Amino acid sequence: MTFKSLKPLGKRIYGVIRPVEEKKTTGGIIVADKHSELTRVGEVLEVGPDVTKIKKGDKFLILFHAGSVIDAGDNFLATDDTHRIIDESEILAIIEE
Repeated sequence: MTFKSLKPLGKRIYGVIRPVEEKKTTGGIIVADKHSELTRVGEVLEVGPDVTKIKKGDKFLILFHAGSVIDAGDNFLATDDTHRIIDESEILAIIEE
């Protein structure tokens, strides 16, 4: 089965989770950030019809394991855990830049 798009239902969003930037010392040692293990930043790609607090293109903050990972192999837009279906209630905050 081949997919061309994904439209979430109800109060769900389809979002992409951005990778955490590694922090390095001047000597090249990677420094662990305890907060990056707890939360992730994402961007809304699509919204369900009942979503009221967030819109397509918004950036948001979620807990590390929030949402359901989209994994449909090579037949879809996403092949890793960066694309997720997330319930609107799992969004901790909307990020304004």
